Amino acid sequence: MRPALPLALVALLAGCTAGTTGAAPAPSAGASTPAARALLVAATRETRDGIWLYRIGPDRVARHVATVPPPEPSSRASAITMSAGTTPSMCVIWSADGPGDDRLGVHAASCYDRLEDGLEPSGTPVPVAGQVDEIALDAEGTRLFWSTKSEDGDATGGVVADYDDGRTSGGRALDMDCSRYLLSVVWAGRDRLVLHCTSGDNDDPGFLMTHELGAGSWAPRPGHQVGEAETFVHPGFADETSVGAFERRCASGCDTAMPRMLSARAVRVDLRTGRVVEVVATPAEGRHLHTLTGGAHGVVYVTEGRTDTRVYLRWPGERRGTRVAGLPADLATLTAQA
Repeated sequence: MRPALPLALVALLAGCTAGTTGAAPAPSAGASTPAARALLVAATRETRDGIWLYRIGPDRVARHVATVPPPEPSSRASAITMSAGTTPSMCVIWSADGPGDDRLGVHAASCYDRLEDGLEPSGTPVPVAGQVDEIALDAEGTRLFWSTKSEDGDATGGVVADYDDGRTSGGRALDMDCSRYLLSVVWAGRDRLVLHCTSGDNDDPGFLMTHELGAGSWAPRPGHQVGEAETFVHPGFADETSVGAFERRCASGCDTAMPRMLSARAVRVDLRTGRVVEVVATPAEGRHLHTLTGGAHGVVYVTEGRTDTRVYLRWPGERRGTRVAGLPADLATLTAQA
């Protein structure tokens, strides 16, 4: 799961209408209680000085607890994924590029286990054969997905492996029917992935589709598209029955062959029917959604206006998100644990 979208792309795809946050679902089994609530988030800054880990408590104040330095000074975290739990695992794609260089050279994919406050974790390389493009760790921290791409950027395939304390085993190649490009991926339980696919054309926002993994054998079962094409994009979290994503809505010219579409709100979508079952967040007038991330223990979303970036957190059972304090002013990307 990528930590965020490039700002230029978000400006094109994620303009928003006025509104308020929607109602929250009932807390799921195992969700945090108010007294014990804490959520670990991984932030990157415009200074590209590694990954800053913050723990957000019940007071919604983010406190810096650890820093993960980049493997090289020129490296930046281009994708981050975290499991659930008090000492979660985190996997990162470190990419290297230079000023003015449009070509992104992938440096490495590494995983960091048992993240604890005050300790600088050490990474274990992920054994990727090829150019790693996307990475996703399931909520339990026991299965890892990664995809590879060609030099032209086309998706070339994916791998699912067992994961245990930095070690991967039993990797199986997946033949993904994902158009040309895979933009992002999230786990929906232990046996299903939700993929954001696109043809790669500049005006193609893509679509969401499921990729089913046969229980035990991992033999793939036929997946299906989630909702109509170009409607739901950029998945941020998922469970066995639904996915949280941006919903693109018609802004003007809806009766024309090519209506103008905007990513107006964040919603939870039923994976089977493609219907919206919950509105997660609708930004205020003059702001747009930038990031949607988290899981059963808390959902984080980021909005942007002309002059500032705001981070909100919704604990399970809450009707709306409340603004988070304590994160860096030069926040670039944000990823919450599942």
